[in-house]
Amino acid sequence: MKKFIETAKVKKWNLKFIDEKNKYLSIFQSIPNPVIILDDQNVISNVNDTATELFKVIDFNVKVDNLNEKKKFSWIEDELKYFCSGNYSEISFIKEYKSYNDNLFFKVKLKKIRVNDNFIGTIVILDDITNSKKVSEELENSEKSLREITESMKDLICKIDINGKIQYVGPSVKPILGYNLKDLIGKYIFSNIHPEDLDKTMSSFNRGFIDKSSTGQELRFRKQNGHYLWVKFIYNSLYDENGNVSGAIIVAKDITKIKELEEELKKFKLEVESAKLAKSEFLANVSNEIKNPLNSIIDMTDVMLFNTSLNEEQNEYMSIIKKSSESLVKIVDNMLGFSKIESGKVMLEEFEFNIKDIIYETLDALAIRAHEKNLELMIYIHSDVDENLIGDYFKLKQIIINIVGNAIKFTEKGEVAVYVEKVTDKLDRISLKISVIDTGIGMTEENINKLNKYFNGVGNCKLKKYAGNGLGLILSKQLIELMDGDIWFESKYKKGTSFYFTLDFKLQQYKQEIIKYNYLKDLNVLLVDDNKTNRTIVYNMLNDLEMGVRFVANAEEGLSVVREYAKLNKHFDVIIIDELMPGMNGFTLASKLKKEMNITNPIIMMLSSMELNKSKSKCKQMGLFNYLVKPIKQSELCDVIKNALNIEDRNESVNNHCDYKFFDNVKNNINKNYKNKVNVLISSERNMNNNKFISNLVEKRKCNIFYGSTKKEIFNILENNKINMFITNVENNEMDVVELIKQIRNKEHEENIKAHLPIIVINKDSGEDIKERFLEVGANECICNLEDITGVYSKAEQMIKSNKINYGEQAILDLDQVIDITGGEEKLFKELIEVFFQAYPEQVRDIREAIEKSDSSELQVKSNNLKQALRSLGAKSVFALVDELEKMAKNNDLNNAKKTFERVQLEIIRLKSVLNKIQKMGKN
Repeated sequence: MKKFIETAKVKKWNLKFIDEKNKYLSIFQSIPNPVIILDDQNVISNVNDTATELFKVIDFNVKVDNLNEKKKFSWIEDELKYFCSGNYSEISFIKEYKSYNDNLFFKVKLKKIRVNDNFIGTIVILDDITNSKKVSEELENSEKSLREITESMKDLICKIDINGKIQYVGPSVKPILGYNLKDLIGKYIFSNIHPEDLDKTMSSFNRGFIDKSSTGQELRFRKQNGHYLWVKFIYNSLYDENGNVSGAIIVAKDITKIKELEEELKKFKLEVESAKLAKSEFLANVSNEIKNPLNSIIDMTDVMLFNTSLNEEQNEYMSIIKKSSESLVKIVDNMLGFSKIESGKVMLEEFEFNIKDIIYETLDALAIRAHEKNLELMIYIHSDVDENLIGDYFKLKQIIINIVGNAIKFTEKGEVAVYVEKVTDKLDRISLKISVIDTGIGMTEENINKLNKYFNGVGNCKLKKYAGNGLGLILSKQLIELMDGDIWFESKYKKGTSFYFTLDFKLQQYKQEIIKYNYLKDLNVLLVDDNKTNRTIVYNMLNDLEMGVRFVANAEEGLSVVREYAKLNKHFDVIIIDELMPGMNGFTLASKLKKEMNITNPIIMMLSSMELNKSKSKCKQMGLFNYLVKPIKQSELCDVIKNALNIEDRNESVNNHCDYKFFDNVKNNINKNYKNKVNVLISSERNMNNNKFISNLVEKRKCNIFYGSTKKEIFNILENNKINMFITNVENNEMDVVELIKQIRNKEHEENIKAHLPIIVINKDSGEDIKERFLEVGANECICNLEDITGVYSKAEQMIKSNKINYGEQAILDLDQVIDITGGEEKLFKELIEVFFQAYPEQVRDIREAIEKSDSSELQVKSNNLKQALRSLGAKSVFALVDELEKMAKNNDLNNAKKTFERVQLEIIRLKSVLNKIQKMGKN
């Protein structure tokens, strides 16, 4: 029994042992790392499943298929010997295994197995660290490369934390700043920045940290010796694992030499500008000193030529003196203009003007020079060009004078033609292209290249009379570029030259109605002219007006065409003949037409390139209707035809049912009391010589003249009269003109008058500093020569128009516009008046409410509504005021809206009074 019990116990212990063994074997097999059990002889006794899989891939020179073969783990044999012989319980090391494909790295852990302190074996645990080893090596290589880069950089590099404390600094800190590395590590970078640069640098840092962006800054940084050097900081933000800014990397480049160069350049620029200014002032002073005696010479030669008896030789000498003096004046003017542009003293101004009037006016002055050389001067403005523009037409005239004058100078025979055409028009602007084409000497390739490169004179040694100083072209080019335009040219030697330039202008908002001569439609016109360009231009002028035009190139053809028409019982209403044609001239043709053909019905008029008294007399003797001098204006030609045919002058829009008597009655009774004269105030005594000259000028322009010799008189006149222009002479010693102008401008400012009074100062002292003093206090122009007063006066007139200053009392209605809108019908006009009377009270009330609420958008809409009603009545004066209100609303500036609205109400009262009278009027 006892034996049986012991046997049972043994079985029980065996079962428990087996159970424990299986448990540990299960744990052993589930270990994720390869585990190898070695006996005390380092022979493999067991491996787990992970090790078995590893040995299938890497045999470590050991086959583990059969563990009974008693193989040693020879791969770490040396390490095992060391481990087993020492007093170590466990050790770890990294071991490389080299295969034919790749090198692998394992972390090996050895642990002794002891039973009752007896060593019975070793546990080997392997951990594949190949990937982390490679990453580590890459990091080491990267760090090494980065270290090499930073150590080789000439620029300073450093790392700071978010508070600006320096954590790392490159070795270049020593040669650049003189600091050792230990001097800066742990210090705040901002402590070395110049106090004047500190705020903006810290703001830049903070902005970079907040925006998480890269930024840069130029600043001064203190060196070890206490001096500052200029550096350019470029800093990039650093981020932690959560994406938050943890600091920045700073690269600082020494830019001290660049800054020193910049300072030198600034000084040099100032010196150059000072030299330019000195040169310009010198040129201006010298130019004026030269112009004064030259103008006197020209005046005296005119007296000698026209008011004294000279023989032929004396007349020739005086003509040479005059031409030479005029040439010198032109050169001086160009020099003066050039120096003004160079010194930046030329400013663009804006005036309302009519492009046709300006171009014709300018070319009329040049026509004399063309006629003296027997040249044809022609102008054609395309019919689609908007006439009423806003811009600096004085600069435009100067450009045309220089370029067309140049063309005339370089042309000995043939023609100079000017074309104006529209390039583009967008919203409130128009771009014009102006072409000046001559048949002159042209330019050689060499001179073309010179002009392209320098834009200078084109004369050469063989053609000395054509040599130019080039100032006119240079000045024109600079003026065009100042006006944001472009200029270019084409030229063929001995064929001619063409200059082209483009300029942009604003369109006038309130466009003047353009008269189209509808009454000339379908007239038959014969044009006889040997000049092809002139034939084309006159043909286009007439064809634009829908006339039937036939043109021929000589008198013989003209005679033949008239005979052919006579055979067919046809005739021409108008025959236009050029006087100077080869072969049969114009007068001979006109004589044949009147005598041989017995032609009396058509109107015969003569064209000529020059105005000759004898030719005019001959026209009268022959009974020819008129004598026109080129360049011909379309309006002038049409007016001559109209007068010749006794056609009533009515706008195109007026139909055959126009109530002429009614509108004539309106004109005579309504607008007769409203004057259109400009009121001009002239300071100093009435009988002074200079004032006599000025008075004659303004009287010719139908102006009302007021005189004031003291400040009290002048301010009294200004307060009690609507003065449109003030001309003051510095010769009047009783007044300080500078102080007077200041007081006038201060008064305008106090009364919030936007349309400033144009003030012209006449001063015999031509110095630029003196002129600048008058301009600075508020004068619009300062002239030293009375010869300049005409141009300045015209400029002042434009200022009056552009500033909307009243010409005395303006006519309330533009009846021409009314006739155009209504077709000349009395009934329709009165219906429009009735509609206005019904609508305007509510429209005015809406405007008042918008102003009281300071509602800009509402004011803009309501003002526009009233404008449309006023436009249909031709009520220009009220329209202009309401237009001001609309602009204020558009610009969201209602400061003066209330005051302008009060003026609108007063004007509407005047308008209502006039319209009430019109409603009571009849045709008779």
